[in-house]
Amino acid sequence: MDRIGWLNTTIRCVLALLGSYANAVLLGSVIAITLSMPAKDATMSAIMLGFVVQLLAVIWVFYARTLIGAFVGLALPATAAAVVLHLLGASL
Repeated sequence: MDRIGWLNTTIRCVLALLGSYANAVLLGSVIAITLSMPAKDATMSAIMLGFVVQLLAVIWVFYARTLIGAFVGLALPATAAAVVLHLLGASL
């Protein structure tokens, strides 16, 4: 599937859009819950760090050599963050 240029780029764009958002939301939620700050400050900090996570996820999708590598690189942190949220008792 990596040999078809336009299809590869399209899949990477969709993966970057959905995967980066999912990672930013999940990791931002973990950060907001675990920070020992007032709720308003923790939320703002998590949102700002979420932008950084989203940017890094998009860069990763286009940096990875294969689509499988790009998918795994987004799926692992998202899964880890979802497990941590579950262990903390947060509802998705």
